[in-house]
This record gives sequence, structure tokens and C-alpha cells, in this order.
Amino acid sequence: MVDRRRRLMLATLAADVVAILVAYLVAFVVRFDGVWGGASPVRPDWSLVVVLGATLLSFYAFGLYKREVYVSRPLHVFALAEGTFAAFVVAAVIVYLLKSPAVQQSRFVVVLTFVLVFLLCFVARITALDHLFRRDVMRSRSRTLVIGRSSEVDVLTARLAELRGYAALSVCEPGNEDDDFDLARCALDDAVGRDAGRVDNVFIDTASVPPRVTLDLVHLAKRHDVEVYVLSHLLSPLDSTRLLLELFDMPVMRVHLHPHERRMRVSKRTFDIVGSLLALIFLSPVLLAITLAVKLTSRGPVFYSDERVGLRGRLFRFHKFRSMEEGSDHGLHKEYVCRFINGELVCTDDADLEPDPELAYKIVDDPRITRVGAFLRRYSLDELPQFWNVLMGDMSLVGPRPALPYEVEHYKEWHRERLAAMPGVSGVWQISGRSRVGFDEMVFEDVMYTYNQSILTDLVICLRTIPVVLLGRGAA
Repeated sequence: MVDRRRRLMLATLAADVVAILVAYLVAFVVRFDGVWGGASPVRPDWSLVVVLGATLLSFYAFGLYKREVYVSRPLHVFALAEGTFAAFVVAAVIVYLLKSPAVQQSRFVVVLTFVLVFLLCFVARITALDHLFRRDVMRSRSRTLVIGRSSEVDVLTARLAELRGYAALSVCEPGNEDDDFDLARCALDDAVGRDAGRVDNVFIDTASVPPRVTLDLVHLAKRHDVEVYVLSHLLSPLDSTRLLLELFDMPVMRVHLHPHERRMRVSKRTFDIVGSLLALIFLSPVLLAITLAVKLTSRGPVFYSDERVGLRGRLFRFHKFRSMEEGSDHGLHKEYVCRFINGELVCTDDADLEPDPELAYKIVDDPRITRVGAFLRRYSLDELPQFWNVLMGDMSLVGPRPALPYEVEHYKEWHRERLAAMPGVSGVWQISGRSRVGFDEMVFEDVMYTYNQSILTDLVICLRTIPVVLLGRGAA
């Protein structure tokens, strides 16, 4: 499955590059007769690079290099139209503002280029590339396994039956949520192809499969080179292209499980350095104002620094603006944290816990918080010094929240998987999971993020964090 997916995507990328180059040059020939030595002195210039880059990046952002885009022709055409239009807008703004010599002679060139890009890409994708996809599907004779027993599973199976590439469905319904062995055995038997036909796709419904079992099944399926999709409303931010949401009519995420890990580390670190540096520069007046407000309204240091558990259990100094009275006792908070991790407390609207940026929860009406601290916490302004942690390499812009040492002491074994990613200033839970979910669900979100990290996902999470912070709905 992996080789077929890679081959189709490389063929698609190559076809798009050729289509873009041909479209650009044809637009010049049509507009400027005799472009190579004729009456017109106008020649192609750097605008070609802009058009090529904008188009490929836009197509990537709209999911046009995912194999799933070939599953539904209507969705494919619609995504192609959206991606082409977005690329046109971006490229047009750049070449017009920077005054490309060629485009200055005729703006019609840009318009015609992208009309031709859409037509050429449409023809290549719907004919030759679509034939390649259908041939792979027919040769594989694969089956699709759905694990779960919720009402959404019925909707999903009906949808899968309509899509190309997910035929020969079978459903594994667990007897109860604790029946771990039967779930794993069911997935394993189908994955190794004990029955006629090999399973190439597994869908896991987290509404009926516990988080720990879901992660076990993900690893089990991946060991047998099976594509894994997870159905979960908690993970919708990880589908940054929104393609799978539109394809399956529900929040479904394909699990990558550390693809191109070394390349991802380099690109993510570059993104973190640039982002944190820009944040510290542009927010410097705000940082100065908060420093004065904290210093003048309460006794004690401006910054609160404490030990946190980072990547792979490494300890580091965590910084934030002080929001509590100096010398506050953290014993009560420690007790609540331990009870919450152990499942003795459920975070509900009537409970005495609520989401908090420092961990994931805090005591409501905590008397230790200062008046200025309450305002800072409401709008997550106390978190701003963490951009320094990001710049120093202790944290990332996006990732799991950094854990306290006494929190990690109470982790179950599978909880420690969240330590496989660099802790972040923002993350999946901060923008989607603040609706009173349990600790296991929070960890599940963090672990699934570590499996599916990408710069596009990080960018989307950062952008979605901004309204959460401005509306005072929680921390970034």
C-alpha cells in the first residue's frame, strides 16, 4: 500500500509540474506573438517560479497530493478548482506587488495561465492518473476493516461502500470496551490476510474503542503495512486539509506514524525558531507592559520558573509570568492532578476543575491567583515567556503541554507516549479538547499529534489558537 501510494503521488506531482510549465508558456505564446525573437521583447521571467511554487503549495494545502483525493471524482474536481483559485490569488498578488516585467505588460497572462493549469491538471488527473489509481485498486483486491459499534460506524460503512478503493467491507464489533484481546486478535487476523483477500485499510471508531486499545491497534496494523484511519471528533484539527472530513462526512484522520521523521524534525525546528523569534519581537511592548503590571501589583518576582518534563523525559526550566501570590502552596493542586490522572475526577461543567494552560486543568476560584494574574490567565498572556523556551529548544510552538514531574509519576505506561514529542505552547487539546474530556482522551490527542506532525498542521493549529486566546476561552 505504501509503495502504491508513493508512486501515485509522485506521478501526480510530476504531472502537475509539467502542466504548470506548459500552461505558463502557452499563455505567453498566446498573449505575446513571437516571444522568442518576434515583434515583442517580452520574455518569461521570475513570475514562473512564483506561479509554480504557489500552485504546488496550494495543491498540497488542499490535499491534492493525498491518495484519498482519487477516491471520489466529484470531490477531486472540487478540490482542484479550490486549489487552483487559491494559487491564482496568491500568485497574482505577489507578481503584481513586486511588478513582474512580463505581467506588467499584460495581466491577462496570469489569468490565462491558471485557466490552463486547471484544465491541464484536470485532464491528467481524471484520465491517466485516475486509471493508475483504479488499476492499483483492482490489483490489490484489498478489503477494508471497520472496528467499532457506534451509530457513526453504520454511517461510515454506508459511505465507504460508495467510495472507490474501500470495497469488500467487514466490521469487527467489540463485545465491550474492555475486551482488548478480542479487538487486537480481530485486527491482526484480518491484517495478515488469514481470510481471502488482504486488508489494506482499517478504520477504528474511538467512540467504542478505548484510547489505549486504539493506539495498540494502530501499532498492530502499521506493523503489517496497513493504512489506519481513526474516527474521532477530538482529532479534527489534525486534518488540516479538511479533505478526509469532506470525503467521509465525519472527522476521520489517517495515521502516518512518524513519516520522514528526520526531515520533520529539521523543518519543525526551523518553523519554531522563526515563529518564536517573530513573536518575541512583535510582542515586546506587551511583554514590557505585563512585566510592569506584575511587578507593581504584587510582591515577588515577575517570572515564575519551574521544572517540567520535556522531550523523552528530559527536564527543563519552564518560564511564565507569575500569576499567583509568592510562596503559594501547590499541595492542593498536586492532589487534584493525581486524582484526575487516575480517573477519580471527571472534568465536567459542574466539577471543581476547569481547563488550564499550565497543565490541562485548574481549581476553580483558586485563592492563590492575583488580580492581575487572573486577567493574564484568562487571555493566556502569562504564557508569553514560553516563546523563549521555544527559541532555546526546550519547547515547540505546537505540541503536548509540558508535564510536571509529579504528574509523570502517576502516568500509566501508555501515557508516556506523549513524551515522544517536544512539548508545545499550543496543541490539539488547546483548540479542540477543552470541552471537559478525561485525561486519557487528552493524552490520546497528544499521542496522535506526534504520529501526524507536519508544518501545515502546526500552522493551522497556531492560527486557530489566536481566536481561542482573544476570546478568553483558554490558553494557547
